[in-house]
Amino acid sequence: MTRTTKEKDILFIIVAGDPFYKKLRWKDKYKEPILLTGFNFRAVFIYNFGENNVLTELTTENGGITLNESAGEINLYIPSLTTSTLKSYDEGLWRLEYATSVNPEFKKLIGGRWSVKPDMWKWV
Repeated sequence: MTRTTKEKDILFIIVAGDPFYKKLRWKDKYKEPILLTGFNFRAVFIYNFGENNVLTELTTENGGITLNESAGEINLYIPSLTTSTLKSYDEGLWRLEYATSVNPEFKKLIGGRWSVKPDMWKWV
């Protein structure tokens, strides 16, 4: 998940009513995993593109983010209880932020848009 100015933001598709899982890998410029020991992460999902319209905030403390520190993996999880509140027209922005004990202020690592896809099984 190295970030350059040429990269586009990432689109997440969330299926309404299903749990959402996404594994991200943070790597250095040599494609080696960043050791995540000592990092804190949070992911914020906002809807209708309004900064005050927070759908959910994921952290390591609330179980929304789990880490595989040595592999540089950041796993995001939104439970079905939250996604079941979404409608097929909902969309918004998300961002993953990090902080360290040396620099406790959160900074954006990566982000993008999210969009909802209706649960197709409910149509049958």
